[in-house]
Amino acid sequence: MEIILILVLIPFLYCLTTLIICSTFDFSKNRKRYVFPITSLLFESLIQFFVFIFLPIDLLRKWERYESNTNKIAILLPGYSETQFVFWNLRRQLKKNNIGYKTIKYKPFLGDLTKLAKDLKLEIGLILKNNSESEIYIIGHSMGGLIGRYLLENNNYTNICCLIMIATPHSGTVLGKIGIS
Repeated sequence: MEIILILVLIPFLYCLTTLIICSTFDFSKNRKRYVFPITSLLFESLIQFFVFIFLPIDLLRKWERYESNTNKIAILLPGYSETQFVFWNLRRQLKKNNIGYKTIKYKPFLGDLTKLAKDLKLEIGLILKNNSESEIYIIGHSMGGLIGRYLLENNNYTNICCLIMIATPHSGTVLGKIGIS
């Protein structure tokens, strides 16, 4: 019973704390304060519950890769402490549209941005070594977007068509100071 309580309570408290912190800060003067959204809290808690439950399994299993018969490949970069689960719907859409993808697994708690960008550079080198005509699309969520941005700012690639950043904190985050690395 205690384990079930912990598995439900931790994601719920995490979401509740995040919601309270984010709703108390007024990030822009034009933004209206909103009423406490209980449905959003419950939905986010449900998602966090599944992320929390499957995190150890997702970290241990082989990360998905899809080879298409085109030259297009998307490199998916999850955010800090995230797994490939964050891209489950995007991976399905890429596969449906015959675009190859590879989710890059890195050590979010142990690596710094420059080291992670160097690892990404090696992965891109392997892709281009196998097919120099590849069109590469980098899609990064949160810290994954920062890794992609750092890589492109410090290297010159002609095969990278675009960088798509989803919820990337370009100016840092309020809670970034409590991160482990």
